[in-house]
Amino acid sequence: AVLIEAGSFSDSPSAGALANPPVVNINGSTVGSGKITITDFSDNRVFGGPNGQDGVVINTATFDAVPGGDIQLVSGGDTMIGSAAAPIQGDGLRLTNPSGMLEFDDLDITNNGGTGMIVETKPGNTSFNLTVSSGSTINTTNGSAMLLDPLVADVTFDMVTSTNSPTNGITIDTLDGSVTLGTVMIDNAAA
Repeated sequence: AVLIEAGSFSDSPSAGALANPPVVNINGSTVGSGKITITDFSDNRVFGGPNGQDGVVINTATFDAVPGGDIQLVSGGDTMIGSAAAPIQGDGLRLTNPSGMLEFDDLDITNNGGTGMIVETKPGNTSFNLTVSSGSTINTTNGSAMLLDPLVADVTFDMVTSTNSPTNGITIDTLDGSVTLGTVMIDNAAA
C-alpha cells in the first residue's frame, strides 16, 4: 500500500520538465522498450494538491502478478484517488496502453478539471482486462467521469457523477464485458 500526496513521486526522468507532473507517473514508453511490469497495485491512497496535477498516470505498463508465464491478476485492493477534502486537480486515474489484468475491490475517485477514469488501449493496440467491484465511486467536477476504449471489463460502480463536463459525462466505446452503474448523475455536460 502506498500513501502519496501531490508532488511526491514520479518514476519518469522527464517528469521534472512538466509544469504540474502527475502525483504518480509510471511511464514505460520512456524506459527503453517499454518494459515496466506492475505486480501489485493494492490499497493505494493518492491525494490532490492545488497545482492542477493528475492523480495516477500509467502509460505502457503490464499488470501481471507473476511475470514470466501466463498473465496473472494484479490486485488493486481498496484504492482511493482524491477525496472531498483533497480532490485530484486533473485526471484521476489514466491508464494508456496498459496490458494484463487489474482488479479493484473498491475504487473511489474524486477529481476536478479532468476525467475521473480513463482506460485507453487503442493507441498501442494492447490487451487489458479491468475489474472494479461494487462499492466503487467516481465523482468528477468540470470533466467527464469515465472514458473506456477499448478493453475487456467487468466494472461496477455504485455511483458515478460528472458535473460541468466540456464533453460527455461518460464515454464507453468498444467494450467486451459489462459495465454496471448504480446511481448516475450527469449535470451540464456540453456534448
